Amino acid sequence: MKLALLKRPALASFPSPAADLPTDELDLHQLLCPDRMATFFLRARGDALIDCGILDGDLLILNKGLTPRHGDLVVYWQDSGFVVRLWRQSAGRSWLGHRNAQQQWQDEPPPAHFDALLWGVVVGMARQLRRRQEQDHAA
Repeated sequence: MKLALLKRPALASFPSPAADLPTDELDLHQLLCPDRMATFFLRARGDALIDCGILDGDLLILNKGLTPRHGDLVVYWQDSGFVVRLWRQSAGRSWLGHRNAQQQWQDEPPPAHFDALLWGVVVGMARQLRRRQEQDHAA
């Protein structure tokens, strides 16, 4: 005598709500770091680029192999540290934009020898939305 055997097993634990959802693979390396040798990570500090969606503490993903285009965020070396600014171009001229201490938008010309100071174009960003438990207790 043959009996029917269901192909789907009975779960002895709580079922996963995502068990029946279709899945695709997502390769974050391919998405955010297609050129691994030219990719660097850097934390943002300050609020000068809040209008561009960059908050204090965000992790910026830089590609050193790209040439900036209008509207790109760029990271360059100035004096003794890295600076991130909005690259703007119009009528053959270039500017680096940010908010100043009075929270007013300000455009400045790039520093001399900007190409030598340029570290990379921001191609992505990561933000931690929920703090780790040990951070919750310290706050």
